[in-house]
Amino acid sequence: MLNDRNGEPDQDGISHCLNDLQIGNMIVTVQHHHDMRTVPCLTPGETVRLMTLVQ
Repeated sequence: MLNDRNGEPDQDGISHCLNDLQIGNMIVTVQHHHDMRTVPCLTPGETVRLMTLVQ
């Protein structure tokens, strides 16, 4: 993961972080919806696993 942006929680306490991920020579942006009180933000350098909807 390259970055973590837009971490301000909404009125329900849910953050909608935007994260840029490098996949090979491409960079894709994903949105990570999470409650920071129970699930921490992703951190730059952290590895994430991408799965298809079928998985």
